[in-house]
Amino acid sequence: MGFVVSKLWSLRSPADYDEPDPATGITPRQKDIVQNTWKIVRAETRKNGIQFFIKFFETFPEYQKLFKGFANVPMSELPQNGKLLGHALSVMYALNSIVDNLYDIESLLQVLEKIGVSHQPRNIDGSHFQNLAIVLINFLKEALGPRLMNPAAEEAWRKSLEVANSVIIKALEDTKET
Repeated sequence: MGFVVSKLWSLRSPADYDEPDPATGITPRQKDIVQNTWKIVRAETRKNGIQFFIKFFETFPEYQKLFKGFANVPMSELPQNGKLLGHALSVMYALNSIVDNLYDIESLLQVLEKIGVSHQPRNIDGSHFQNLAIVLINFLKEALGPRLMNPAAEEAWRKSLEVANSVIIKALEDTKET
């Protein structure tokens, strides 16, 4: 029985499943973990997008002032605010694109660079994206619970967001220089 189980396990987990992608350093296993956990979150995009932004503004209240459309809306009214919903959906769709393209590096780079370039005129810097990643991981831990957002999932998300932010921040900085 042990031989059969180990043989089946080796079929599902080839050695290259844990081999980091040379372009990103993210393994196929980590990419799959990110994609599988995100499927659950994306099933309720609207609700999760709003909840994520509420958590983001609770953690970094000063960031709400960066959003003209709802800069002065009381926290208690944010869940019903149409402009917050619009931005939350935009961010969730961007995250969908990032997650969907983890195996397509060229497309992933295009998505990430576009995010960086589009945020440059808004006085957003790298620290904003780094803090967003921290809040996103904490949000996922709360939304998915410890069984799904276990240490391997947390590391997969951390690594993926670290890579994403490195490209976004470079695009932000390159855009500022031109």
